[in-house]
Amino acid sequence: MFWLHCSSEENHRRDKRRPSSAVMGGRVDELQAELEEMTWSDFLTKIDTTSYSLDQTVTVIEESFQAR
Repeated sequence: MFWLHCSSEENHRRDKRRPSSAVMGGRVDELQAELEEMTWSDFLTKIDTTSYSLDQTVTVIEESFQAR
């Protein structure tokens, strides 16, 4: 299981690129806070994608399977 997360600033930038029907607005920060408060199992791999492109993110995920 992976949790792809990014900085608040980047999260808001990405939110603005969504179709208008999918924009989360203020919910972006609320959801981030909720996720950070949760207790996650050791099998969760957190990946900060703030500075990653889609291709870089996929590469990091693929590499995590090879490392196991």
